[in-house]
Amino acid sequence: MLRAGKGTVTKKATIKLYEEEINALYEKVEGSTMVGVGVPLPTNWTVEETESWLMVHVVAVNAGKAVHPDTDLFAQGFDSLSATFLKNRIIGSLLSSSDCQ
Repeated sequence: MLRAGKGTVTKKATIKLYEEEINALYEKVEGSTMVGVGVPLPTNWTVEETESWLMVHVVAVNAGKAVHPDTDLFAQGFDSLSATFLKNRIIGSLLSSSDCQ
């Protein structure tokens, strides 16, 4: 980060310096809503089918590692960014459904 003579961060100059990287991160998060659209929705929204459908998304976000459905995701290695990606995948998948229209 760029700093002024007195040691404080120069916000505008620092943002300008990292503008490309910041924009790329925002685009990556926004693009994550389209990633899960290839996962078909459950035909019946039973607990078992819904849990299985969610697990496909969880494993994809979690570097291929399955999680235990009854344990907190954050206790199993998720952080706020991976939770955001999971949320976006689920929303994107639901919005891509013809049932949503």
